[in-house]
Amino acid sequence: MDLILIKKGNYTDISLLKGILENNQIKTLVKAEKGEGFVMRAGNLLEEYSLYVHPDDETTARELAEIYAE
Repeated sequence: MDLILIKKGNYTDISLLKGILENNQIKTLVKAEKGEGFVMRAGNLLEEYSLYVHPDDETTARELAEIYAE
């Protein structure tokens, strides 16, 4: 099963969207591009995060992400 990428962004945006999705019973996975070692040394300001969901949740997740983006 391949997870679906919903959004890429900074820590704050991805964390807020993750919370919105999880409050709507959508499980999420967040991956950092460079990894924890980079974040520990440079901080999360320069890191890009990717938010993924299960394919069954894609439509609802995209709708919620669109509302969040407004």
